[in-house]
Amino acid sequence: MSLHEHEHDQCDDIFPGDLIREILLRLPVKHLLRLSCVCRSWKSLIFSHEFAMDHLQQHSPHHPQLLSCTMGFALSNKITHCSLPSLLCDDELQPTEFVPLAIAKDMTGELFVIGSCNGLLCMSQNYEKFNTLTLFNPCNHSIYRTIPMENRFEYHRYHEYWDPFEYCYGFGYDTLHDKYKFVMCSNKPPTTDDKMKMTRCRARVCTFGTDPCWKSIDLPLFPYTVCLVKCNGTLVSETLNWTAYDPTKDDDEDHLFKHRYWFILMFELKTESFGRLCLPRNNYTNYYVGPHLQVLKNCLCVSFQPPYDETCCTLWILKEYGVEESWTVLFTIPYSNGIPQHIECLYVSEDDLVLAYEHHNQLHGKLFVYDSRKGKLFYPVLDNPFPWEGTQTYFEVYHQSLVSPSSFLFFPMSHVCVL
Repeated sequence: MSLHEHEHDQCDDIFPGDLIREILLRLPVKHLLRLSCVCRSWKSLIFSHEFAMDHLQQHSPHHPQLLSCTMGFALSNKITHCSLPSLLCDDELQPTEFVPLAIAKDMTGELFVIGSCNGLLCMSQNYEKFNTLTLFNPCNHSIYRTIPMENRFEYHRYHEYWDPFEYCYGFGYDTLHDKYKFVMCSNKPPTTDDKMKMTRCRARVCTFGTDPCWKSIDLPLFPYTVCLVKCNGTLVSETLNWTAYDPTKDDDEDHLFKHRYWFILMFELKTESFGRLCLPRNNYTNYYVGPHLQVLKNCLCVSFQPPYDETCCTLWILKEYGVEESWTVLFTIPYSNGIPQHIECLYVSEDDLVLAYEHHNQLHGKLFVYDSRKGKLFYPVLDNPFPWEGTQTYFEVYHQSLVSPSSFLFFPMSHVCVL
């Protein structure tokens, strides 16, 4: 040990270890990454799994990041991110800049983000083919080895071509088994009378670990068709959730007022089983667009956009997951002030500022902020133009963390110790 390291290690002799830990827990990720270079004991503490999880619990509601991923274009910097709270500030003197996400050198090719959990991004190579899976923490640049997609999905054997929009998928964390999991299944059961094909058509689950494994599980027995506007599942309470409808119950009325029987298709990560939740009653939405799921205020929310009244969007929040009686109206966004007709909410601040964006036929427009208390709309001030207008772009809210999926990751220390 050098004299310099020895002097820094004396910090543990001057201050109690518990006090140092409590102080470090209060600091943001970027400061902790720098402090990990102070001495060996601090480095060992900061990169320990227990410290990372405790830090996540304290900081996850704060300082969220917004990630944008543009698909279908050969762009070298198509994945960008920014500080989400900065978008809520209506100040021309403080513009927000979307900057390219720093990707690890080991991750090459056209990448897209499947989902995020605990500060980890689940990413795949080549959106149209789903070639690989990997986990990546953009803060400490810890990376999981790349996993090939195993036959992608058994249902694909009965189709002549691969279409990513024929599938729904998601990523999350199972606390019971301390495992990260990826699930993929058909967006609807195959319509065939061949019982053999129906039996062999199953969902696929990948469990990340020292020895990653794939397994097949049964699809839901009830009829369903997942809304294709959002194929990746919404993660909340260790479940993945998609909006779906019952194709056997479509009514025969005029299409402008046609109703579909929407519900939530859910997948529980602990039990690896499918189920369904009811949406709020007497809430109809655009027949083709469907309701949208999102996580707002750490709860599952759904937005309805009725096609025939003066309300642009009604947001409901499920205060207690799994308890259908706990659906409560959060607020409504009326048609006014130039608010577009087709929107999706991304985030709601403590003072009820709503960050949302326009979407139509999977093409996206400008981000905007709606002040639900004052009923006013404004557009975030950006340092660069909207690169996603008129493109297939989706947004992901994620939280910076020190979390890494256990000891089977490697840490490129040249990226971690940045002073």
